Amino acid sequence: RGLECLEQPSNVTLYSPSRYITRGFDSSLQVWKKNDWMWERFGEDVPIKNRDLWLRIDQALRFHEVDCRFYRAGNGQRGVSSPNIASKRRRRVIRPQALEAVG
Repeated sequence: RGLECLEQPSNVTLYSPSRYITRGFDSSLQVWKKNDWMWERFGEDVPIKNRDLWLRIDQALRFHEVDCRFYRAGNGQRGVSSPNIASKRRRRVIRPQALEAVG
């Protein structure tokens, strides 16, 4: 819906933790359109999932330029996190009482 709310053609960078979304934007969308919104799965043509949403995205891409980027989310690794878009990360504050209980 975010793309649909833009009032003028815009350049947008979209961050997603979903390979399905990023691959859809980068390559699959054109193939799905060409194949009447079908894709080959184990030798059979099947309808794509969320066709209604992909049609809306396709319509929005007629007006907007979108750069879709993948990021890893919530895997607990230090230094690998979602992009800092609107707010700063929260820092965990360890109170001295908590340290005494651990140590």
